[in-house]
Amino acid sequence: MTPQHWYALNYSSLGSQFEHFFFENVLKHVPDIDFSTLHAQMPFIDDDGKQRYCDFAITEGQEVRIVIEIDGYDKRGTGAGMTHGEFIDWQRRQSALTAQGWHVLRFANKDVCNEPERCRKNIQSLLSKLREKERARREAEERTIDLAGQPTITHEKNATISPRPRHRKHLIKRVFKKVIISTAATAAVVVGLGMYGAYWQDNLLQASVSSVEACPDAINWSEVKDRVGETITTAGPITRVTYKPEVNGSPTWIEVGTSFPDPKRLTLLIWENNRSEFENLLAGSVIHKMACITGEATQYRGNVQIQLQNAAQLQVY
Repeated sequence: MTPQHWYALNYSSLGSQFEHFFFENVLKHVPDIDFSTLHAQMPFIDDDGKQRYCDFAITEGQEVRIVIEIDGYDKRGTGAGMTHGEFIDWQRRQSALTAQGWHVLRFANKDVCNEPERCRKNIQSLLSKLREKERARREAEERTIDLAGQPTITHEKNATISPRPRHRKHLIKRVFKKVIISTAATAAVVVGLGMYGAYWQDNLLQASVSSVEACPDAINWSEVKDRVGETITTAGPITRVTYKPEVNGSPTWIEVGTSFPDPKRLTLLIWENNRSEFENLLAGSVIHKMACITGEATQYRGNVQIQLQNAAQLQVY
């Protein structure tokens, strides 16, 4: 919709000369404004159940909700400004709009006439920030929708989840190979350090054993993409935790290895009905800690993920 078309449709709704002036000198020149989302004399109900009207309103999606009011110091023409009763009414009007989720911008008639650029910048700045929030909200919803379409893992509560039998031999070989490599490295250190060899050997062996004990049969998080469709155990550092109670299903995303939007990340998904299983863990700081995860690796639109339903699936150390 063009500014001219909007003005022709709403000309009779604009109440004062300052509202006409505001449209011509301010709103018409706000970059990227969508005039199909601009409303004149928008009705709303205040806290006392009374219908009132806002001078202008901009609405886009769920986040962009802006009310614009053009205010005169002396509405009654007495030269004395607001009465005490008018001031209270003005405050209640503002509070009602804010409580209903509106972002209220108020411009004095003097600024509308003498400082139109100041008014434009205020509107543009708020509009840009709220549009960014709207984009973020939609991205979160899209991620939720994408994840909701995935097959879920059903396990008995507190059941122990273990790798599929046909992969057990493969995982044992992988761990055994790691132990052999660690032992070989230890032997080289022993030879090189001479009299200190025994000391370093003990420490390196202990570190190797501790790693294996903390997350036995684990593969690196970056290898999960090659094991989609399998129930595996993997380990990696937690990089970010995101909880979205305002979107459908109230998901929690735990990202491992790297973070969104990097497509190489491993995402652990916890739905609201399973979140209580992980409350104690999520109550503390887990960022940068190592996670040991067991579950079925799935993939959707290039993103690898594991759905968590049971506390036994996730250990942090």
